[in-house]
Amino acid sequence: MRDDLSLKEWELALNEIKDEEVIFGLFEHRLGGKYGCLDKNFWKFFMNFVKDKDEITYLNHYRMYTRLYIEDKEMVEKYRSEIERISKIPMAVAEFWIDTILYELDFGTKKDAIEVLKRVLNSAVPNHNYFIVENPTFSFHYFFDIIQNTNANVPSKKEDFLKVSKKLPISCYFPRNQTAALKKSQNFSIPRTFVYYITQSIKFNHQILQKLFNSCKYFFAVQPTPLCYRLVLGCRKSSKYRGQSLFLNNKDLEFKGLDNLYITNTFDVLSEIPTVYSQTIKRMYKCDSKYGIIDNQLFTLDEFKFIRDNFLFGMTALGSDVILPNGDIRHYGSDLDLFYS
Repeated sequence: MRDDLSLKEWELALNEIKDEEVIFGLFEHRLGGKYGCLDKNFWKFFMNFVKDKDEITYLNHYRMYTRLYIEDKEMVEKYRSEIERISKIPMAVAEFWIDTILYELDFGTKKDAIEVLKRVLNSAVPNHNYFIVENPTFSFHYFFDIIQNTNANVPSKKEDFLKVSKKLPISCYFPRNQTAALKKSQNFSIPRTFVYYITQSIKFNHQILQKLFNSCKYFFAVQPTPLCYRLVLGCRKSSKYRGQSLFLNNKDLEFKGLDNLYITNTFDVLSEIPTVYSQTIKRMYKCDSKYGIIDNQLFTLDEFKFIRDNFLFGMTALGSDVILPNGDIRHYGSDLDLFYS
């Protein structure tokens, strides 16, 4: 759903969605962009929506609102009234009481902070006998500990929790792809919208892709892109793996493992066969190499431009040539850039 819709249009579109988790995700997404975070009415709309559904989320967004719109004293007062109301449910709200005192210390005066502290103590510790007087040695932290301890007085909901069936992790669905053994879904403890966004955003970032593969093998099943730190084609010795590097001699250039490969750092072509580079590069998923030796190869003009634009730091192409559209052949190190920049 587009974030640039007016609030009224956005609300009408929201009414068509039945999944509450999706609704929460849309709210959070809009609040994170310019169309939501700078719109006071949208903040209030969301807080009214979440008010009776999740009291802690409700207070957390009140806290964020009062830090974003510091001058809105009316909402600060409503924030304190809501903390007091929710504390009588009862719920553990000590962190919010402390936050509203810190608000006065950050944006008000010490005198105002003491007045709020008195109000908090009267609400959270109704039978207290603390006599608060401002003096040079006065410490708020002493009272913060007292307020924090009020959470211990909130009755545990353990028995109610036992009666409620445990909510299973969210199922995240992906296309089946061509792999018959690929499962239909995988359970995650974060919203499916987050997981989908992650899978769509990291396809061309090998560093994050590596971490994702390490975290869950299912991601590799969805995105079967082997990562290769260094690829060497045409090595003199026998073919082998070394860590995340692959060395292939001329006999093994048809190796199936080259299909969909992601080269992350170095790409060397040492073979005397002039078409090895052209035949191999089109089989790969992506090549982010910045270093390499590509020798004795015959490039097309497009391949020349790719190498020129991507091998930024260290690449040599000794003995390689470029075939031009008119059929002429030029040496790689000639003045090609003057004609094809």
